[in-house]
Amino acid sequence: MKRICGLLIFASSCLFFGSLLAANESAGSPDAENNSKIKDDLNPPSAKAPKKNGEDKNAGEEDLHEATRLKVNSESFGDLKKVIGLCEGAISKGLDNQNQAFANQLIASTRFERASRISEEVFDRYPPSDNWPTLSQLARMDLEAAVKHQEEFAEAYLLLGRIHLLPRGDRKKARVALDKAIVQSEGDPSTQAMGYALRGEIRSKPANQLADFNASLRLSPNHTTALRGRGIYYIKSNKPEKAIVDFRKVTTLEPDDPHVHEMLGLGLLFMNQLDESLACFNRSLELDSDRGSALSYRARIYLEQKNLDRALEDINRALEQVVDNLSWRLVRAEIYWQQKKHDEAVRDVEHILTVNPKLLEAIRMRAAILAEDDQMEEAIAGLNRALDSLPNHNGLLMYLALFYANNSQTAEALEAYDKLLERPVPHAPIYRNRGDLLLNIGRQDAAIENYDKALEIEPDDSGVLNNLAWLLATSPNAKLRDGKRSLELAKRACEVTEYKEAHILSTLAAACAETGDFPEAIRWSTQAVALGNSEVDEQLAKELKSYEAGNPWREKQAVSAESNKEKSSSQPDVQPDDSEKNSLSEQNDQATSASD
Repeated sequence: MKRICGLLIFASSCLFFGSLLAANESAGSPDAENNSKIKDDLNPPSAKAPKKNGEDKNAGEEDLHEATRLKVNSESFGDLKKVIGLCEGAISKGLDNQNQAFANQLIASTRFERASRISEEVFDRYPPSDNWPTLSQLARMDLEAAVKHQEEFAEAYLLLGRIHLLPRGDRKKARVALDKAIVQSEGDPSTQAMGYALRGEIRSKPANQLADFNASLRLSPNHTTALRGRGIYYIKSNKPEKAIVDFRKVTTLEPDDPHVHEMLGLGLLFMNQLDESLACFNRSLELDSDRGSALSYRARIYLEQKNLDRALEDINRALEQVVDNLSWRLVRAEIYWQQKKHDEAVRDVEHILTVNPKLLEAIRMRAAILAEDDQMEEAIAGLNRALDSLPNHNGLLMYLALFYANNSQTAEALEAYDKLLERPVPHAPIYRNRGDLLLNIGRQDAAIENYDKALEIEPDDSGVLNNLAWLLATSPNAKLRDGKRSLELAKRACEVTEYKEAHILSTLAAACAETGDFPEAIRWSTQAVALGNSEVDEQLAKELKSYEAGNPWREKQAVSAESNKEKSSSQPDVQPDDSEKNSLSEQNDQATSASD
């Protein structure tokens, strides 16, 4: 039985299975020419009815002895088939209770051994046999028969559960089998640890998943299946730092497994440790050069590093493996977009939307590409069409509002924001964007009202703190200016950003000037100039000269997004030196914050 258990954990190679599928082999092996013949060869003829009362109760003892001898020396599937046939024949002829119990155990162990050997072609071979669906079905039939002959059979239930977990398997039956394996393997830590590890993969509640993985690892601290499962659990739970610990351990235990190197790379990618993540994906691809998922992750790193040619090469190789993987095609669209190959990018996105017209990432990307290509009207029309299909999608409505604002369709943008305020979504980013939009069209009093509402919800939002402080310090309307409150807000914004943002230091300088503290205004304005960049140096220098002349800064009533700190709703951090935030990624973040 220990040798049979060894088969389950895949320690030995398959010695006999080649004869199962090969043609024209010696008699007695399961050398079927087709699946029907395999099934016939694996299953002996049905046993005759047991002897009636009064007849020799041990008439089948000789057959049982022969079955026992043959089992010990079995070398082929044909031998195993004969063992089963002899045992069933012995039971049919008649056995006393003790011998009949032994015969049933021998049938169960033989069927389990045969199922284990067959399963090696499914689980231990890489890649699995092309005939794995049929092989797994044959193994399942043997295992189901085995547990009928021997109800207490933890190893058989464990393998049966694993087979039910295969694609197109039955997860409910897998759960039943694994539950029995765990209960029946008390005192057998190896079998029980595997049972917990496999069951953890199919538990519906995350807390139960983690409990099963931990139970497995208490029994067997180096159990690679449990470590992998718990690592994936941590990835899904947004705890990549814990996933990295588990995956690193598996790489030391199974250094030649391409999948675990890939998963370690994914955890590192989530932690933004790009160089080490890249090394993991490189190792995974050294072990399996056609691993599409590893190629796609490496392409994402190259994309992040702006190595667009290498990124395109990898994602094309991945798509050769799975041509209709939509997420990979979306990565390629973004690569084309960054290469300014708008036609190719749109072609990929259109293909994605043909397959899945409700995929939000593709909808957003198509709109952004068209907008960059000066086709704002078509971009907005596409978003409206998407909303016709997804009328209750809050993120998409937020995104449409941002596009309306960028296209100077103020009334439409405000209408969209008003709709969002009627829905159960986070309201802070909506009030913030409404404030930016109102500020941009000169309705400063209404902008203040919206910023105040945003701060009631998110009091440490540096963008809102900065925008409102700037407005209160620089408004041309004396009734709206409030130097004292502006200074309080600007200081808080600087604290939140650790005094590292030039445009927020500039706002602090404006607040100091409004309160008449020009030495402090000059101090903070000088630091802002030192931290600034070429895009805003001229603006910051003008502010500094104003303070040096003893004059506070005054903003114009009518402002444009390109020349002033008061940004449109797509740039809630309103200073011009924050222009790098005026990107698709920021608009996506704001839309996501209001999504379902």
